[in-house]
Amino acid sequence: ITVTGLTNDTAYTFKVIATNAEGESVESSASTAVTPKAPATVPDAPTNVTAVAGDGEATVNFTAPSNDGGSAITGYTVKVYEDGIEKTALQQTGTTSPITVTGLTNDTAYTFKVIATNAEGESVESAASTAVTPKAPATVPNAPTNVTAMAGNGEVTVNFTAPLNDGGSTITGYTVKVYENGVEKTALKQTGTTSPITVTGLTNDTAYTFKVIATNAEGES
Repeated sequence: ITVTGLTNDTAYTFKVIATNAEGESVESSASTAVTPKAPATVPDAPTNVTAVAGDGEATVNFTAPSNDGGSAITGYTVKVYEDGIEKTALQQTGTTSPITVTGLTNDTAYTFKVIATNAEGESVESAASTAVTPKAPATVPNAPTNVTAMAGNGEVTVNFTAPLNDGGSTITGYTVKVYENGVEKTALKQTGTTSPITVTGLTNDTAYTFKVIATNAEGES
């Protein structure tokens, strides 16, 4: 016998009586308690999706949906987008936040969306994260090139070409090192932020050579 009109998420027990022409029986013993529930559905979408870029990867954080659809969430899928186009080969699954997506191309911008899955199926996609761009770890810059020197009175103007590769970190300055007969004269070295750099305090009629190093936040070339 099906009993309708019950309130979902409320526990009930049941007893049964039999009736004949003489009347009703006493009640049966009670059933065990049961709790009606609404049919399970897919969960709501995760929220608060953010991403932090790394070297060829991104770590995606999100908040689990408060409504699991009445069926426990079994996992999450991070979908990857480049210029609004889904990169299905890059999607990554996991059981909790955060989920790290690997195989990304450095210096390429990506956004991420997350879906939640339960026994009933997949949620709709979350809102997209803001775009992040994976990058290789910064290194020291390459060395400057095309170093030339023009002599003056007790000084030399040193010209050079900045390196094309700054190591992924902006070059903050240059140092001109001074050599006499192959021996570095550390007291004469000169710094600057661009070419040319003038080295003063030199001795007239003495031959010098010059080398230049570039510096960024990671160190010296």
